[in-house]
Amino acid sequence: MASYYSILRFVNNPLSDENIALGLVVLTSDQIPETTSEMRAIVRISEAKVDFAKKLNPGCVKLLHFSLNQLYRFFEQDLADQSDQIMQFPVRLKREFLDRLASYNNGILQFTKPAYIESSNISELFDRYFAKFVEFNINTFQREKESSSSFLKMRIEKDFYKPLRGKIDIDYTLRKRQLPSLYFNYHLEGIGVNGSIYTLKALDLNANHQIDTLQREVSEYESLIKRLDEFAAQKAIMGKPNYYLAVDPYEGKNKERHELYELVKDNPLLPFTCISSKELPDVVEQIEEKKVHKFSELL
Repeated sequence: MASYYSILRFVNNPLSDENIALGLVVLTSDQIPETTSEMRAIVRISEAKVDFAKKLNPGCVKLLHFSLNQLYRFFEQDLADQSDQIMQFPVRLKREFLDRLASYNNGILQFTKPAYIESSNISELFDRYFAKFVEFNINTFQREKESSSSFLKMRIEKDFYKPLRGKIDIDYTLRKRQLPSLYFNYHLEGIGVNGSIYTLKALDLNANHQIDTLQREVSEYESLIKRLDEFAAQKAIMGKPNYYLAVDPYEGKNKERHELYELVKDNPLLPFTCISSKELPDVVEQIEEKKVHKFSELL
């Protein structure tokens, strides 16, 4: 199968072209019918390499944050979906998309020109290529530590997904244009409705997610809630909404993650209620008592 890759680079010194590989995008026809020339993209950015770039050049931290956010916007304009650390885009693409990425240049972020990969199962081998091209020099212990499942994720699976499976929409992504003026896709741990809307979003500060991604998820959750309120008004859903953000205290030493936790915890200016993973059973009990059903039935 024809596949192409491009490497996202952080350019630390444009005069000497000193750069660090931050991420990988692969464009592949794997799992696409041979009768079409269209392809799909798989993208991942390494938080460990992003953190290294910040340490190497502390003066560029704010610009790097801004540039990565701009890059996410660039993806969202052209592509349809993203989840967790790997962004898989089912939108059908042409090879020229990578050429566009190669011309993307905002000063500190650049993509290499697309290169050909010969592989019949690139989706299964993506982790290997990512380790080879991006995280080759990161020790195995660090990778295993970063990729391990977090406590919050395990609690959500056990205490939220399991008891509510089949009752409300769980592990659910709202797509563009499913709600009034919704221009991005957004993943929720759960969403349901019965006289009022119930949602749960997890913010995992202790997992291997970039701080930029975490900050963006909070701001987009606020934006999504506004769209949900508009949708509720259109559908005459008059009950007080119940929007929850599940977040446990950050256990590491990263200042930005501590600041984000303090920002969202018990903040009356935010349109959602923060809960810890220990409180998930209370939310489940509330949803079951109110006989909340799937939100997707209204779409």
